[in-house]
Order: sequence, then structure tokens, then C-alpha cells
Amino acid sequence: SGKRTFAEKQVLEGKLTRILYVAPEGRSSLEVFRNYELALNNAGFESMFTCSRKECGRFFASTIYQQKLSNRGQMSEMVFVSPEDQRFLAAKLPRAEGDIVVSLYVAVNGFTNFKETYNHAIALLEIIEMQPLETGKVTVTADVMARDIDSKGHISLYGIYFDTAKSEIKPGSEEMLQEIAELLQQDTELDVFIVGHTDNVGSLEYNLDLSQRRADAVIGALVEQYGIEPSRLIAKGVGPLAPLSSNATEEGRSTNRRVTLVRQ
Repeated sequence: SGKRTFAEKQVLEGKLTRILYVAPEGRSSLEVFRNYELALNNAGFESMFTCSRKECGRFFASTIYQQKLSNRGQMSEMVFVSPEDQRFLAAKLPRAEGDIVVSLYVAVNGFTNFKETYNHAIALLEIIEMQPLETGKVTVTADVMARDIDSKGHISLYGIYFDTAKSEIKPGSEEMLQEIAELLQQDTELDVFIVGHTDNVGSLEYNLDLSQRRADAVIGALVEQYGIEPSRLIAKGVGPLAPLSSNATEEGRSTNRRVTLVRQ
């Protein structure tokens, strides 16, 4: 029937808790699955993806769980080798302090130990506690900017923050703006282009306009808040036209969203 692939996938980062449960004998995978599903719904989790039996595909378990579980028990090494009556659920609990994402895989898997076979429903529960990244720990200083501009003629900066689709500079950007101002104050002969970059989400015309407005906002802050002479600064927005990474992933798109200083 051809190679099965997932239409969409997400790479998550956070604290991972993995628990393997063996249900009591006589409990079906559906019964175990429904109990978990109800508990997650009652706790406020939102379903992201679910499948059961043939919907999941014949090789679903081997695709998702490519590495055997690193537990000392023999059960964990043999689990899901030949799953039957499989069911899967991915769900998310949105939280201001970081989302919680849960994946649940339940199947009946015959486990043989010294010629005795146990046909129990087995549930693998994985919990990822995501936390917002703490920013501002690594600062690109004025000296670093001067060095890169001298050697390469430009430097990309990520410490100036904007809300999605907006051009107003957000709080938390002051440290980076201060370093840019210090660079320009130290070298009074340095004139720069302030170049705004976006990812490729949306039309080209929209992103060109958005990146221009963001570059203009940076110049406005440097002039109004730090007293930089406006004649030394030129704003340009190039939208998605100069990517540093592929826009096919969120990681790549976040790399492409930046402000660049370029020597005039």
C-alpha cells in the first residue's frame, strides 16, 4: 500500500516523564483507553490527534517508539513488539507557565515469560512539561557587534521582540537596543542599515511591509530613546528574501525572524 507517513509532526522540548502500565487481566485496551481519555478531558486537556486499530497503521508503534524502553524489566523490552487492538491519543493542556502535552498508546501485547503468556492491555503514558524559554541570558554586546560588522559587514540580532504580525517593540527589548546605541555612540563614524526580516508565513507583500515597519520602529526607538542621529540610520524591510534557515520548520522560521545591522 506504499510507505505511510505523517501529515504533520511537532518537535517538543521540556521535562519528559514516561510511565508504562500493565492493566489487570481481563481489561480491554478500549476500557483502559477510555478511562485515560475521560480523565484527561476532565482535567482540561484538548485533543490534538487520536487513532485506533487500523486507522493508526500496521507499523504505528514501531514508527513512534523506535527505541525500546530503557527499563530493567523484561516486560519493557518486549512491549509493543506485536501490538493488537492499538489506540493512541495526543492531548495538550494550555498553561501560561508552559503547556503540558500528553501522549497515550494502549495496546494488547502478548508477553511470554518462561513459556507463560500474558495477554494484558499495556499503556505507555508520556508527559512533556514545556516551559517558556528564558531569554536575555546571552547578550550580544556592543563590542561583539563592532567586531562582526568590521569582519563581515553585518550582524543578525534576536533580542528585539515583536508580537506576531505587529511592529510595536515589546518590553524586554531594552537591553539589545541599549547595546546598539552604545555601538553607535562608541563609533561616531559608523552609519548602518537597520534591516527587518520575517519568515515566509503570509504573502510576500505583507511580509515586506511588516519587516519595513519593524525596522522603522527600531530606528524610532534609537532616535527617541537613545538620542542617535537619524541621518546615521536607514530602515529597510526585506521580508523573507534573505533567510538563514529553511522555513519548513518552526526552528528555521524563528531563526529567520530577526533584525540585522549592516554597515552602509
